Amino acid sequence: MESIMAIIVWLQQHFVVPVLLVFLLMVVVTYWPSRRAEMERDGRIPFDGDV
Repeated sequence: MESIMAIIVWLQQHFVVPVLLVFLLMVVVTYWPSRRAEMERDGRIPFDGDV
């Protein structure tokens, strides 16, 4: 039981690293130069409505 608690504590202390890596990967994929036009087009969808 003590080893399980040690694993849980270690995961709590080091959880920020994988989350940061996933976030950075999402930013890189979103702002990749070849996807810029697609992201700008998708970002304008709410403003191109028939209102």
